[in-house]
Amino acid sequence: MLGLSAQQGAPRTPAPVSTAPYEVWSASQLSTPGQLGNFGNHNASIQRRIVGSPPEVHDGFSHFLMFTSGEGTFVLGGKIVDGPDGKKIVTGGESRPIVLGAMYHVAVNTVHWVVPKAGTTVTYWVTNINLDSAAAHAQALPPLPPAPPAAAAPPRTPPLIMTTSAFEDGGIIPVKYTMASASPAVSPDFKWTQVPPGTQSFVLLMHDAEGFMDKGPKMDATHWVVWNIPVTATGLPENLPAGELADGTRQVGYRANAYLGPGAGPGPYHHYTFDLYALDTKLDIAQGPPEKLIDLRLAVFAAMEGHVLGKAVIIGRFHR
Repeated sequence: MLGLSAQQGAPRTPAPVSTAPYEVWSASQLSTPGQLGNFGNHNASIQRRIVGSPPEVHDGFSHFLMFTSGEGTFVLGGKIVDGPDGKKIVTGGESRPIVLGAMYHVAVNTVHWVVPKAGTTVTYWVTNINLDSAAAHAQALPPLPPAPPAAAAPPRTPPLIMTTSAFEDGGIIPVKYTMASASPAVSPDFKWTQVPPGTQSFVLLMHDAEGFMDKGPKMDATHWVVWNIPVTATGLPENLPAGELADGTRQVGYRANAYLGPGAGPGPYHHYTFDLYALDTKLDIAQGPPEKLIDLRLAVFAAMEGHVLGKAVIIGRFHR
């Protein structure tokens, strides 16, 4: 390129001719070595190539080219060698037709050659990135301050845990806790630990996952709902007394205000699920009769919305 050798380092760069980075320069400016408008670490101008212009390679800067007029080919890459007539040519590069408006990046130390069509000239817009002055500019900048330390993630609340001595989680529920018992079924004992901070009460639901109501998918078979278990409780004893308890615990079952054990008939095992919820509130749901079991379950769970802090589950299996 005409005058590009003058751009290889800030000390050798002449004073800018223009401060308009995209100005179309006159022929006299384009043909005068070194006359490129320089703007710190980069400069820009319109360049012209005629038939017979030699290939070029630069070790002080890279640049971008965008062709604005003319016809011919553009060779990028390869090696500069002597041609048969003694003029410099390129071998091994990638040659493609010049496309007006196309943008090419010419990396530092990359051979490039504009070959106009016979009897024509080619012009293109070029911006040069002066590597020497860019490096010096980068070295002069103050170091960036260290990034602030990442905020520590808040500690995770341990999960609520519930256990029972009546059967293993996923195991068979013994007969004494079921409707198959010769005497009335007793409720299993439950213990819980790792209660979430802020807990005010607990809810326990027992339901049969294989059961369904009114031929619909929205409600499985409800056996027992217990709510407003006080936060001071660490579990429920075996054979919980029926009805509302002195500590405020309320309950309702399918046949009484008490526990109703599993009763699946012969066939596949049913999965009886005991869900324990830790809530940040007490529920203003009055004790109701067994006939209102489904309505009470729905009311309890509607009141729980937005108040659940933790949940634990135990599953037992049973069939006759």
